[in-house]
Amino acid sequence: MNLTQPCKPWQGATNKQGYGRVYVPGQGTQLVHRVAWAEEHGPIPAGVVIRHRCDNPPCTQLEHLTDGTQADNVQDAVERARMTGPRTGEQCGRGHTYTAQDWQTSRRGSRVRDCKKCRATTRKLRRAAKVEAA
Repeated sequence: MNLTQPCKPWQGATNKQGYGRVYVPGQGTQLVHRVAWAEEHGPIPAGVVIRHRCDNPPCTQLEHLTDGTQADNVQDAVERARMTGPRTGEQCGRGHTYTAQDWQTSRRGSRVRDCKKCRATTRKLRRAAKVEAA
């Protein structure tokens, strides 16, 4: 994958997965990378997803975006080791073995598992994207 332009991360609101969100009159809240794609290429057909070639959810750089199916998106995730296949209950989606410290209490009061290694990786990527954008 040869990307000639650096990521262009969204600086506004994001969802829990780190994807940029923006309000579009008449359409409600939309994912920013989909809005950017649609402005350049026209409406996105039903069943089409807009994928990040850079694996950086807040990125809006058009060169880093490509269209495809959800199956394409899952295949990308598997090939790039962002997804390891079906979960066994003993590992997170990226294959890290859960430890006793991965349990935490959610805002609703239930006990949930949250992989600390994945959370740390996500924080590092977001910090690096912010530094790169500055």
